Amino acid sequence: MPMSMKIANTTIAMLVLASVAAFGGGCRGDRSSSRPRQFIPDMDDSPKFKPQTKTPFFADGRAMRSPVQGTVAFGVLPDPAAKGREHYLKEDDAFFRGKGGDGAFLTTIPAGVTLDQAALERGQERFNVYCASCHGYDGLGKGTVGKQWSYGLPNFLDPKYWDLKVDAEKSRDGYIFHVIRNGVAAPDGSLLMPAYGYSVRPEDAWKIVAYIRSIQEASRGSLQDLPEAERQRLQQNRPKTPGAAPAAGGEK
Repeated sequence: MPMSMKIANTTIAMLVLASVAAFGGGCRGDRSSSRPRQFIPDMDDSPKFKPQTKTPFFADGRAMRSPVQGTVAFGVLPDPAAKGREHYLKEDDAFFRGKGGDGAFLTTIPAGVTLDQAALERGQERFNVYCASCHGYDGLGKGTVGKQWSYGLPNFLDPKYWDLKVDAEKSRDGYIFHVIRNGVAAPDGSLLMPAYGYSVRPEDAWKIVAYIRSIQEASRGSLQDLPEAERQRLQQNRPKTPGAAPAAGGEK
């Protein structure tokens, strides 16, 4: 073999060995205080924005960006209440905001909300969890927390919360729904009542409204409004007061 070819082969072999040594040294097997070798730096040091931080990159200085209009929410499936696109985009102002096309609060619960015994029981259960501590189980505003409040809490039996002639806004179903979901703000912007929209879904908020209406309706009724069998059962189970006359239809 000519000497020139031997020199060329030796040079190539040395270059290959040098390359292997260089790449092998880039993946050190032992611990070292030296910085690692970076062959593709932009992948190692790719920029990112952390939540709630500032950045001069965007004109408003915010790293977090608002969702593009029409963005569909995700991450809550499986959701038995999901009804498709209109549910996630919340396009129905009546169901999701308690307002009609004119922007005013709805007088009554939307027709799309199923109101039956199961709905009232669900409304009662949610009311007892989120409302009763302040407003009381009877809605009089004398709950355990409500009695310690710095001001008197609303009494749901007050006509202004059910009679349009007394208060054209606060008596509406849509207003009560709005308060449950968004709270009540004072003139200075502070919250008189916290918002429960984070934990009370729209469908449950409407069921709470229905339950509150049942409390109000019951307070305006009388024993004679009940079926005969129910009247007798209540009269028989009514606590007896010493010396009191026996209840009609009860024990003599």
